[in-house]
Amino acid sequence: MQSYIERGVPFEYSLKGIEKVDDIERKHQVVKLIWEGKSETEILAILPPDTKLSTRWKELVELYKAGYQKMFDEINHAYILIKP
Repeated sequence: MQSYIERGVPFEYSLKGIEKVDDIERKHQVVKLIWEGKSETEILAILPPDTKLSTRWKELVELYKAGYQKMFDEINHAYILIKP
């Protein structure tokens, strides 16, 4: 992933296939908290007990730290992450 970040390759975090409204809202909330610079502890506080940050969420943290900006594509239900 680091080589892609170094080249400024865009990433997509898709929410397609998620059917439960609660799950979709939770994922939106996690992305929001990541881009607010919240700690893993603060993020986990909004999740059900015994939840761990998924690998995908950890990748989002790395993209945030690398300076990526996010926008949400309503049509494709995906976050588009780009490095300015």
